[in-house]
Order: sequence, then structure tokens, then C-alpha cells
Amino acid sequence: YVMRARAQEAQMVRANADLAFLAEHDALTKLPNRRHFSAAATHLLAQASAPLFVIIGDVDHFKQVNDNHGHAVGDDALVHIAQLLKEGLRDGEVLARYGGEEFVAIVPAASAAAACKAVERLRAMVAERPLALALATTPLAALPPLQLTMSFGVAAVSMPLAPATPAAARDALEAALRAADQALYAAKRGGRNRVELAALPPRGPTAATPPRLATASPEPRGHDALACRDGPCRDDGGMLLCRFRCRARRR
Repeated sequence: YVMRARAQEAQMVRANADLAFLAEHDALTKLPNRRHFSAAATHLLAQASAPLFVIIGDVDHFKQVNDNHGHAVGDDALVHIAQLLKEGLRDGEVLARYGGEEFVAIVPAASAAAACKAVERLRAMVAERPLALALATTPLAALPPLQLTMSFGVAAVSMPLAPATPAAARDALEAALRAADQALYAAKRGGRNRVELAALPPRGPTAATPPRLATASPEPRGHDALACRDGPCRDDGGMLLCRFRCRARRR
């Protein structure tokens, strides 16, 4: 009985570990998923001391791969590309499957040119290392390898004011993801199998302009500012303004 209970407990521990892994990783490629990427990239951004760049890559004509070779080969192609991208990135650089045939990464680089050079190496690696195909009833040599290419969009992350709050880091990441996505579309329109850089954000963060405080004005007869849900009303050229429309009259 004791041995059976211990075996069941070990099985539950393994099941919980598998569930925890699948909550933040893609089941097919074993790469981190979008949720894990968002958390890891935000943490990296909050601690970054060097410029960071977001990369979004999409497999070209992936629908044709599924249509011509079947979804099993399509899955093999995604695993193959995931391995190539992981091999081409350095330790500490965050890579994830973003969804479908899209992959995303965030990497440090000294400049936009250096970031694009690193992504160009990834693009060339995918194009130069096709996927070997094999069927159970066909010798491997009889099947030509499957040529795959990817298009990439690259965008610089506009670093928030230091020290970066989690909310500011998330906003900066989302803005860079949108810019990289637009650059990816430009790469697709430009012929695919290429790298496009998004327009660079303004150099250096700009501090937000502090809001102008309203000056309290005398209350007109018959108006009770304490009864207004928006607090004391604001005077604008003789008209008491309140976003809750407290019915104050012109003086």
C-alpha cells in the first residue's frame, strides 16, 4: 500500500510539472509561448542596460506546405525552424512561438544595423538548411528536401524612463511588437525571404508633460461645490465646468 501511494504521488508530481510546463510553453516546438515571452521580455526590459530589439519572423507560404505535404510535415517544419532559430540565438535572448507559423524574439544589440545583421544570419540559416523529408514507405534519398524561407520584421524598443515600472516596460514592449509586425508585413510585400527594419523611435525617452492644475474659483450663488461628485468645479472664462454636469450656472 505504501509503495502504491508513493507511486501515485510521484505520478501526480510529474503531471503537475507537465501542466506547469505546458502553461508557458508550446506543446509542439517546446519553445516558450506568448504568455511566457511577454513576462520574460518585460522583465528583461526592466533590467536592460543595452538597446533591445524585437524580432517577429513568419514562415513564408506555410499554407502551401500544409496543402502540398500535409499537416504532419507542416508540424515537422515548425519544429525544424524552432530548432534553427534557437541554435542561431545566444543564451539569454528570449525566443518564443508567437502563434501559428510566427516566432518572436527580443535581443540586445549595439545598434539597429547590428540587430538586422543578426536577424539576417537567422534568415540565411533557415533558407540554407531545408527540412529532410521521409515517408514510411519511401527511401529517404527518394524525397527532395523541403525548402523553407522566413520573412522578418525588426523594431527597436523605446526604453522607458529609468527606473522602468512594469507597466511602462509592458507598454514599450507592446509598441515594439506592433512596429515589428508592420515591418514584417513590409517584408512580405517586398517579396518575402527578407529582413525589414521598422522606423526607429525618437532617440531617448521624453518625459511626460505634467498636468496643469485647475485653480479654484469662487462659487456662484446657488452652487454647492461640496455636492459635486467631481470635487470643486473648475472656472473657465466665467463658466463653471464639471465633467459630471453638476448644473452650475454662469456667474
